[in-house]
Amino acid sequence: MELYEALQLTDKGMVAFVGGGGKSSLMLKLATECAQRDKRVLVTTSTKMFISQLESCGCLIIEQQIDRLLQEMERVLTECNIIAAASTVIEVNNKAVGFTAETLDKILKTGLFDFILVEADGARRLPLKAPRDGEPVLPSMATHVLAVTGIDVLNCPLTENHVMCCDLVAELAGQQLGTPVTAETIRSITSRYAYLTELMASRARFIPVINKADSTKLYQDAVKTAQLLLKDHEMVLITAALSQDPVKEVLMWSQQ
Repeated sequence: MELYEALQLTDKGMVAFVGGGGKSSLMLKLATECAQRDKRVLVTTSTKMFISQLESCGCLIIEQQIDRLLQEMERVLTECNIIAAASTVIEVNNKAVGFTAETLDKILKTGLFDFILVEADGARRLPLKAPRDGEPVLPSMATHVLAVTGIDVLNCPLTENHVMCCDLVAELAGQQLGTPVTAETIRSITSRYAYLTELMASRARFIPVINKADSTKLYQDAVKTAQLLLKDHEMVLITAALSQDPVKEVLMWSQQ
């Protein structure tokens, strides 16, 4: 199943991706699915992303000034229906700096795009992270927030090699550093993201996503973890972002 179908997207919206373990891959996959339906799509970030990731979407616009940005977006949309954009570039590490949450809300209000996809968190490509102060950076008009975790973190030691902000994860989960990451660990971090989503984007639909279910064993682990998360959330997606059909299963609270 495609992400577009699983999320039941139909009209307009802003989808924010938080957490770790495959946010960028899932976002780019959803961007392609939207574009294939002739939707006008903006791919961007409210934090930082590698320029190469944004460029892989298509035309990349770099512009800080909002009026010039919107003018350029309108021009490029006459040529293609998917745009990547950022405000500035950090040459030293080849990263693009995105837009503030307020700017993203303004762009949505213009109606230029059917969907705005936002990477709203950074995890240094680790499968699990806890949000620090000021994280994630969620636009108030986000319609969906996908909290992503890579299931390959399960049973890994709770250390900085596997988990970003591992000390904060340990605190939120009530466990010691170095002990194995469990489904309950993931549940604690997911609940933190749900709480922050309610504060920053109260109208958004919050959906946990268990990614990297790329093998039978990882899929089985993902199902068990998703069933635990269903105690707190109405819907959980199990995904393998690099697959042609990324959504392996949609679990709904009503199934319990």
